[in-house]
Parts: sequence; C-alpha cells; structure tokens
Amino acid sequence: MKTLFLTITLMILLQVSSCDKERNDDKLSLPRQNYYGNELKIDGFYYMYSSDYKLMQIKFLYSNGIEYVLGSGFSSIEEIEKILDEGRYKKNSKVSWGIFIISNNEIQSEHWGEPLGLGSGLRTKLDYGLILNDTTYVVYKMTTSDGREKVKNDTFHFYQYSPKPDSINPYIK
Repeated sequence: MKTLFLTITLMILLQVSSCDKERNDDKLSLPRQNYYGNELKIDGFYYMYSSDYKLMQIKFLYSNGIEYVLGSGFSSIEEIEKILDEGRYKKNSKVSWGIFIISNNEIQSEHWGEPLGLGSGLRTKLDYGLILNDTTYVVYKMTTSDGREKVKNDTFHFYQYSPKPDSINPYIK
C-alpha cells in the first residue's frame, strides 16, 4: 500500500513539474519599436499613487520601446530611490517586462500578468492611456488576453531619475 501511494505521489509530482516546463505564456501582441518622440520624457520613471491601497507603482520607459514595471507596494519616492540606488530590484521576472507604443498622444503598453490558471502560462495585459503632457499620462482601460476588460483611471507622473536600470532582459529581444 505504501509503495502504491509513493508511486502515485511521484507520478503526480513529475506531472506537475513537467507542466511548468511546458507552460505556454501568451505572446505580446504589440510590435517592439524604438521611441524617438517627445510626447513623454523617458530620462526617469513614471509613478502612480493608488489612494485605494496607499501604494505606488513605477514604470520605466526606454528608447528601444521596452517598458519595465518595478512592481507596486512603494510608499514614497524616497523609498523607490533607495531601492534603485541599492540595486534591490528584480529584473529576472517576466511579469516586469513589456512593450509600449506611443501614437497620436496615446500610449499603449503590454506586459505579462498572472497565469491564466493553475499550471498554465502567463497572460498578457494591454493598457490604454491618454498623454496629457510630456510628464503625465492616464491609463483609462486595461484588457487581458483572456478577454476581460477593466475601466481604470490611473494617472502616472514623471520623476527624473538617473541612472535608471538598463532594459536588457531575456524576454524581449
């Protein structure tokens, strides 16, 4: 009986571990293109403060069209600067990376989000925003690759910061 239990447990564990290797993440649908415009400044980062959660989220935009989202959970610009200055940020997480495109005072950005389900791949999220000036934009809608849509009103403000983390990552070429 113990042998049968151990055999079944081992088979389940092998199946679960192989699912992770075979996981198919959604592909980004936006094409990566260099950003040469002046609609938004890119020599720093953009931050959004959520009054609901009393936390900040930050995003870096790069001239090669890549976006790096440094999570959320920050309470102040000073805390963000300290983490950046000390190099205490994760660049090896696929959900931190994405692509952005700016056209006609609108910004679209797409990045990976949480998995579609247990053992499945990462889904993509596409944000739609309106540029108010070269230091401010508002994300007004988000859609996911599984068809969900959410109305938003997230205002991102620019904060000049140097040197920002580079955009080299293994997920977007």
